[in-house]
Amino acid sequence: MYAISTAMLFHVGILEPQNLKPSYYHFLSRVTGRKLYEMNRQLMTMYGTNSDFITKDFAPKFVEKYLSEYMKTLLNIKASLGISNEGLRELVLKFVSSQ
Repeated sequence: MYAISTAMLFHVGILEPQNLKPSYYHFLSRVTGRKLYEMNRQLMTMYGTNSDFITKDFAPKFVEKYLSEYMKTLLNIKASLGISNEGLRELVLKFVSSQ
């Protein structure tokens, strides 16, 4: 029962953090070493979740040696055009839907 309850809390904390009590969200974040705050939830919105509701302006800190060439290209486009995270999300959605 404990495992199922914990799994449900983490599921909600990752995919729909706005539906979780703030005290639960802060507890889960402390348990994970504040990793819940560092997740790039904007990538999950294309699957129909509203997971970036509380972190609209979040910009992750990437380690370049772990990035694919495709991601490096997207980040270069974002920097050269000066677009926001929302604009980058729309750009990625257009690219993914065209393939």
